[in-house]
Order: sequence, then C-alpha cells, then structure tokens
Amino acid sequence: MSTGEDMKRLENILAFEIEQAVRDSEEKMIKNMSATVTDLELRDRYLSLSLLDVHSNMTMFNHTLSQLKKQQERQEEQQNMTIHHLTHSLQKNTAKLSNILSHLHTRVAFTAGVGYFDKLSFAPSETIIFKQIIYQVGGGYNPMTGVFTAPKAGLYLIFSTAVSQRFNRIRTQFVINGSVKTGAMAQMDNTDFEHYLSTSNLVVHPLQVGDRVWIQMYQGKLIYAGYGETSFSVIMINGSQ
Repeated sequence: MSTGEDMKRLENILAFEIEQAVRDSEEKMIKNMSATVTDLELRDRYLSLSLLDVHSNMTMFNHTLSQLKKQQERQEEQQNMTIHHLTHSLQKNTAKLSNILSHLHTRVAFTAGVGYFDKLSFAPSETIIFKQIIYQVGGGYNPMTGVFTAPKAGLYLIFSTAVSQRFNRIRTQFVINGSVKTGAMAQMDNTDFEHYLSTSNLVVHPLQVGDRVWIQMYQGKLIYAGYGETSFSVIMINGSQ
C-alpha cells in the first residue's frame, strides 16, 4: 500500500473519531442542559408553590387580623357600654346619696331633761331649764336658757313631760314666740299626797327660722329630780321646700 493511501485512511480515521467525539460532547451537553432545565423547572415549580403558600398564608393572616380587629371593636363597644352603664348607675347612686345626705342634713331634733343637780324650783311663768341634753342634731336648743330656736323652717312636733315633787301639783305651758299654745296639768286630790304626779302633752306646729319655743311653769313649783323624767323634745317632721 502506498503512503498516500495510508495518509488518507489515517485522515478518515481521525475525522471519524473527531466526529464521534463531537457527537458525544453534544449529547453530553444536551443531557446536561436537559438536567439543568429540569432542575430549573423543579425550582420554578417549588418557587411557585412557595409563593402560592405565602399568598395563602397572607390571606389567612389578613382574615385572622380582620377577625381580631372586629373582636376588639366588639369588646371595646361592650366595655364602653359597661362603662356607660356603670357611670349612669354611679350618677344615680350619687344623686340618691346626695338626697339622703341632704335629708339628713335638714334634720332637726333634740331631747333634753332635768337632772339631779339642776335647778328644780321654778316660779309661775318662769322658763323651765332642761340642762341635760340627751340627743341633739341640727342645733337650735340652748341648755342654758331652755329655749329652742328653729334653725330651719318646717313642721315641728313639740313634746314635754313633767314630774312634780311629792305633795305638789304641776302645770306647764307650751310657749312659741311668747304666745301660750297649750299646756299640761297633773292635779292631785286628797289621796295623792304620797304620790309623784306627772303630766305630758304634744303639739304639732309650723315654725319659721328664728321662731322660739320653750316650756314654762304655770302652777306648782318643784320638779322631781331624777334621770330626765321631766323632759323637753322638739322634732322637725317635715322641712319647708
């Protein structure tokens, strides 16, 4: 065989091998590209699924947030209603309490009596002095003079009881602003010399601010000394509006 033919055959062999190598390289490249494309497709799918999951989660989050806002609004509305109810109730109770306190503030009452060491002898028309204050609210009574001066206008109940010493009858008078309104009398008979005599009376009368009320002796002289058996009381039962 000639040298030219050998060279040609060698060229053909080389060309075949090169062509085969190129084909193998192309196939390998195509496989690698296909795998890369497949991987990219998978990543894109995963990314799409992730984005869809994120969107779904965001939708659920927004829905939950909206529900929480509505629940908070309802709670705030209920709280406002409760606060309004409590405020209204407090205002009503405060008004009632103020009314009660105002009523208590307008009360006027006292009871005073004659004790062991007080003056026991009184002349006719002399004011009986009840020095022992048993109870007093609202002021008005002076235990040094025995005179009650009305601090408020209203309808008053005036009451007095008197016990005489033995062997003495007793008669008292209820006086308002110097005018005798009524009286009380305990009259003895021939069998009463060893007994204590007592008398009492009650009158309801309107008084204006500054009106003066007292009990005075009319007949008799001596008052029994004890624990307030002889007493004087004034009570305001209805204040003027």
